Amino acid sequence: MKKWLAVIVIVLISAILIGEEETPQATDVVAVVNGTVITNDQLNREAGLERILAQVKSIDERFFQTLTTTSEGLNALLRYKREVLNSLIDQVLIKQIGESLGITVSKEEIEEMVSNELNATLQQYGMTESDLDWYLKQSGLGDLEGFKERLRWILSVQKIVTDIQESVTSEATVTEQDAQQYYDDNKDAFAYKDSVKLLRIVVNTEE
Repeated sequence: MKKWLAVIVIVLISAILIGEEETPQATDVVAVVNGTVITNDQLNREAGLERILAQVKSIDERFFQTLTTTSEGLNALLRYKREVLNSLIDQVLIKQIGESLGITVSKEEIEEMVSNELNATLQQYGMTESDLDWYLKQSGLGDLEGFKERLRWILSVQKIVTDIQESVTSEATVTEQDAQQYYDDNKDAFAYKDSVKLLRIVVNTEE
C-alpha cells in the first residue's frame, strides 16, 4: 500500500546562535532528522562562515564590525546559518528517501567519484594534493581531508538524486508533449510570485 514517508525534524536553534558566551563544540547537535544527527561541525563546514567573515574583514573592516557586533548583523549571520542548515536537512532527507526506495551509494562508488572529481580539479589548476591542501588552509577553507569529506557528501547526494529521478521517470507514462499541453492549459496555476513549497513524497511499500 502507499504510505507517507514520515518526516520528523528537530532543530536545536540554541546550538547555532552566533555570539553566545560559550562557543558551540564541533560535536554539538544542531538538528536531528528522522534519527540522523547533523552536528555543528557539519554546519560550519557547509556554511564556511569563518572564511566569509575573514574575506569581509579584509575588504571592509567597518562592515565586518557591523556584522559581528550589532544585533542586526548577528541576526543576518544567524539567518544565513539557518538557511544552510535547511539545505543540509534537505540533503539528509534525500538520502533517507533514497534508502526507503532501496537506492544507496556504496563506499567504493563514493571514493571513485571523489577521486575523479579531485583529479579533475587538480588537473584544471595544475596543482598537487599538497598544493591544494596549502591553498585551502591559507584561504581559511579547512584542509584537504575536509575538502574530500565535503565532496563525499555532495557527490553521494547528487548520485542519489539522479538515481531517484531515473527510478521515477522509468515508470512514467506522461510524455513531454503531455506535460507541455498541461502547462499550456493551466498557466494561471503556475503564475504566482510568492509561495511556500511543501514536498510530499509517496513511497510504495508492502505491508
